[in-house]
Amino acid sequence: MRVIGVAAMMLALAACSSEPKPVSSTPGSGTADGGITYKYEGDQIKEASEKAAVYCSKFGKQAQLRDTSRQSGANLATFDCR
Repeated sequence: MRVIGVAAMMLALAACSSEPKPVSSTPGSGTADGGITYKYEGDQIKEASEKAAVYCSKFGKQAQLRDTSRQSGANLATFDCR
């Protein structure tokens, strides 16, 4: 019974911590650069940057942080693929 309680507690803690999630993206075309915006919590800007780097690498480009903002209580980080 104790093992079930510990497992339930671990699942609850895992649910509390979430990684950055994409909010919107534009792949770009021709000479236009694409980009992506991530919603992140607390100090997860580094994780959002890493995810943006992976996204932009699909297009042979590098992620560059354009802006951070707060909308409706959510932290947003917008990256350009250049």
